[in-house]
Amino acid sequence: MINSQIINNRQNEDFFLKIQYASRRYFNSAEKINYLNWVLCIASAVMIFVPDSASKLISMGIPALLEVLALITVCAFNHMLKNAAALRNYFDSYVLMICEDNYTDIHKQKLKEIALNTYHKHKKEADISIHNTVQDKPPGVRNWYEFKNNVNDLQSQFECQKQNIWWNKKMVKNRMIILSIIGIILISFFIAMFVLFKSDVLSIVVCAIGIIVKIAERILEHYHYHEISIKIEAIQSHAERELTIEVIKELQELIDERREIPVLEINIIHKIKAKKYSSSYEETS
Repeated sequence: MINSQIINNRQNEDFFLKIQYASRRYFNSAEKINYLNWVLCIASAVMIFVPDSASKLISMGIPALLEVLALITVCAFNHMLKNAAALRNYFDSYVLMICEDNYTDIHKQKLKEIALNTYHKHKKEADISIHNTVQDKPPGVRNWYEFKNNVNDLQSQFECQKQNIWWNKKMVKNRMIILSIIGIILISFFIAMFVLFKSDVLSIVVCAIGIIVKIAERILEHYHYHEISIKIEAIQSHAERELTIEVIKELQELIDERREIPVLEINIIHKIKAKKYSSSYEETS
């Protein structure tokens, strides 16, 4: 038997607040590393402007080094994202009491170590986040799921899933607007510069390969993210008509899968708009 009061109690247990903080910390760290990766790829591409008279060590060696560093940041990004998603998915599994048996004792112990190590390394920041709700500044992780009224049984689980989906739509809209503008500027800028300043095909390939691969990879991951989102919305619509434990589990599996895709939201946007979005959801739901 589950209801909104049980969910509220479970989500605010001390350990699971630490799980939530650690997950947020890893997501934010992954976002920063992703920005660093972009900087390295762009810096390599900028080397296309080095005069043809420069030595090969400068015109090709430096871009190659930058590409290696970019590869290292990709590995770090994937590690951060994997931990972030695993922690958030475990939180949902426990709080919503969905597929808890999927987590072995060894798996739970590993996640506990990650969460507690993160908490102790950043205790001051963590305590603020654990104490604050989404309505506070900075927004925290307490009362992650909010209920206006008491809700029972599957409806309480589904309400939390709907909140996840609603928030995701809001954050995706902001992200896509910002990334589209940046993407158009970058692509236009580099195409123009390559045409104007370089004739050495090998130099162009060495300098631009990182940014080309990065853009292609981002397009594919965003497409995958979009596909999963369409499936989530379809199942949500079905659940509105016929809510069963099987539908709840299927919906949660897709939400968990989407978190593991290397597509992140923009933390600064969340900080700025969290209170507004929280109030908006409460008023409209």
